[in-house]
Amino acid sequence: MADLSEFNILYHDQPYLIDMGQSVTRDHPRALQFLMRDIRNVNRFFKKKGCDVESEYAIFGRVTGLEVKQP
Repeated sequence: MADLSEFNILYHDQPYLIDMGQSVTRDHPRALQFLMRDIRNVNRFFKKKGCDVESEYAIFGRVTGLEVKQP
């Protein structure tokens, strides 16, 4: 992704991701770093709104199929 935030998510019956102009391909050297940053940003937004959110590591693992150890 590299630019996902609450401003790029629309919802009407299902979520829609928009404004992908800054996205990167999976083979970009920092793609996984960008993805984790984007997950954290979106989680932070929803936490501030009082929503329960899944662990950023669990989301990252589900999206990528990679296991990430929490620090």
